[in-house]
This record gives sequence, C-alpha cells and structure tokens, in this order.
Amino acid sequence: MFKSINGHLYIEDVDVVELANKLGTPLYITSKAKLEENIKAYKDAFPDAGLLYAVKANNNLAIMRIIARHGFGADVFSGGELYMALLAGFKPEKILFNGNSKSVEEIRMGVKVGVKFSVDSIDELYTISEIAEEEGKEVEIAFRVNPDISPKTHPKISTGLRTSKFGIPWEDVLDAYKLALKLPNIIPIGVHCHIGSQITELSPFVEALNKLFDVAVKLEGLGIEIKFLDLGGGLGIDYEGKGAPTPKDL
Repeated sequence: MFKSINGHLYIEDVDVVELANKLGTPLYITSKAKLEENIKAYKDAFPDAGLLYAVKANNNLAIMRIIARHGFGADVFSGGELYMALLAGFKPEKILFNGNSKSVEEIRMGVKVGVKFSVDSIDELYTISEIAEEEGKEVEIAFRVNPDISPKTHPKISTGLRTSKFGIPWEDVLDAYKLALKLPNIIPIGVHCHIGSQITELSPFVEALNKLFDVAVKLEGLGIEIKFLDLGGGLGIDYEGKGAPTPKDL
C-alpha cells in the first residue's frame, strides 16, 4: 500500500507528489485499503465485542462512513462529534457520549437521540437525570472510573492516574452507582475507563481490566445488570520502528 518509487511516495499505486502538485498542500491522504485492513484486524481480534470508533481521532465524514458501514459504534466527546457520528450513519444505540465537559445543551441532544452516556461526575449524573425526566426518556449510563493506573506513556496523555481530571476514583464508584439507582430515568448498565494514549505495553490494560471486573462484581451484588465493560482506547502506534502490540495481542 505504501512504497517509494524514484524518490516519490506512492499510496495504493498513486503518486503522492503528483497529487500534491495537482491539489496543493497541505494535503491529507488516507488509504481506504489500509483503513479497512485495520478495521478487519479489530473485528477479527474482538469478534463478540462492541467496537466504538473514537471520533476525536479523525472526524472526516468519508472515513467515518466507511467505519460505520462495518458495524462499529462511536465514542463521541462533544455535540459536534455526536452530530458528525449521526450524519455518518452510526446508530444512536451504538454511540457512547463520553467526556467531562458536556454542556446542558449537549446532554439534552444526546438524551433526545437516545445515546448512552459515560458519566464523569456526580453533577453530570444529576443533570442527565433532570433532562431525561423533562424529555420523558430513560438513559442508559456507565460511570467513567479512574483506576489510578500508570499507562507507561507520556504524562500529557495519561488519563487514568489519580491526579487526572477524568473519571470517578475507583474506590468511590460504588457510591456513585448507588446514587444512580435512586435517581429517576437513569439505568446504570456499564463501567468505563480510559487510561491513556500511545500505550505500547499490555500490562496496564490488564491491570485496568482487572479493576473493572472487581467493580462489576460488586455492582452485580447491588442488583445492577452489567451489560458492558468499556476499556477505552489507547493502543500505541509503532512510530519509531520498535514494535507495538496488535489488536490480536490486546
């Protein structure tokens, strides 16, 4: 898919220099064949899992439509990302609205179209409940748990440490779910975490998943039917040629 001929980069037998001369720069080029190869790698590695594409990674509508056609759901972080996901053809029931800065308007948008929410704080939980009651909707939620795990990556893209601004500390999350059970129009069904990006070792994922399992077992003891555990993303890319784990390894 990618090769060099006479000093020119070719992508799928197309001369990139020729494209740049024709269309101008900056120019972003995506290989559809490579994209679908990556999609297949995740589907083969996780045949029975619900796979969510993080819209923040690339919200190009053409790319998102290809991913949606392959049956993926979407992880969105804003009203704009939610709008793009719906426009691209992602089904609302396969969309998880994530993030710690959702506005009232964005929450209402998500409630109206029927997406699931990853709840980042108790304040947000109250807001979702109030809006859901106003709209006459029931909303399925997970809490984003902060598992206090070092992902062994750059500090600026570590999101699962105790000092991170994301999520509810894992030792406090049971109380959050107990509150969710009492609030109107809220149905807790999942547990979510995301420990960081560009992670090239698998042990942090294993540690995080074990903490999610521990939480899930305790939640089932409260009578909550857990339908999903969301491990987030963050599998690293081999930028430096040193090797990186594959979806199958994960």
